[in-house]
Amino acid sequence: MLVGEKHVDVDQWGVGGSTYADGGAYNGDGFNSMRFAGPGKTLARIIFDNSINIFGSHHPGVCQFVLCDGSVKAIPVTVNAATLGWLAARADGEVVSLDQ
Repeated sequence: MLVGEKHVDVDQWGVGGSTYADGGAYNGDGFNSMRFAGPGKTLARIIFDNSINIFGSHHPGVCQFVLCDGSVKAIPVTVNAATLGWLAARADGEVVSLDQ
């Protein structure tokens, strides 16, 4: 994965300056724009998920990602955490199927 949709709890939209902030990479809020994936950091399933630094979307049931080959994939929010981690890892040699 190269780029993915970031999850921000709907109650935190437009809020800056905190761990849960809706910050961007281009205004000095670098850490608030980073997201993590894998065991312990699954995709947000609802817009009120208050987990921090995870990927998520308001598209029903999926989160959009740009992969390193330039393709865009809609990943189901129910994807297995291990599979999500493999997608996020680089140069680990794993062949990943979203059917896992």
